Amino acid sequence: MDSQSDNTPSGVITSGGGFSDFNPRPSWQAAVVDAYLSSVHNTPHQPASGYNSMGRGYPDISAAGLHYHVVIGGISYHVSGTSAR
Repeated sequence: MDSQSDNTPSGVITSGGGFSDFNPRPSWQAAVVDAYLSSVHNTPHQPASGYNSMGRGYPDISAAGLHYHVVIGGISYHVSGTSAR
């Protein structure tokens, strides 16, 4: 279960997208990433601190992220998040 997800209307759905610590941002991503970071600066949608804003951006391409079921050891859990662990 994803401990940073909840099912409230204003809840957080965590994502697997972000910025690489290992691969530099390619030139073709520069304009769109800079525009994104500028548009969310000082808003509730600003990314958490500690990310590498100069790293290659990668998207979360999950098809499911909210209100699905997983079965672990024969027990069904109702979960949210982009990874079923």
